Amino acid sequence: MMARSRGRERLWACTREPLKQPLLRKAATTEEMSQEACMAFMAVLKYMGDYPSRRARWGNELTDQVFEAALHTEPLKDEIICQIIKQLTDNHVKYSEERGWELLWLALGSFPPSNLLLPHVQRFLQARRHHPVALDCTHRLHKTLR
Repeated sequence: MMARSRGRERLWACTREPLKQPLLRKAATTEEMSQEACMAFMAVLKYMGDYPSRRARWGNELTDQVFEAALHTEPLKDEIICQIIKQLTDNHVKYSEERGWELLWLALGSFPPSNLLLPHVQRFLQARRHHPVALDCTHRLHKTLR
């Protein structure tokens, strides 16, 4: 039981490894959606500097890759928010963390989490309320919900 618990904790913590499957079952209902989720996570890793990239990319090129599928496919919205929160959890690299907060800020201003995910996002933000961007993310989330 302990090994399973530790495995689950690592699943929801910062990593430098690409995902082999989406974090959420509802984002894995089709092969195409699963691939889009995994490609979006790769863009999250690259944007945050957690994955080496051979060529320099403009920030908006990577953010387009992160958010494009989610803007057109409802189940990927929660998946993207969860991926970003995963990368912010136990992240001890300052640059990566700041870039992750930028992505979360962008995500929460672009689309709200589902009603099922919303309380978890609110708890995440509340637990990090001392981070300067967490309060901005909370305000953006409230505006997006309205």
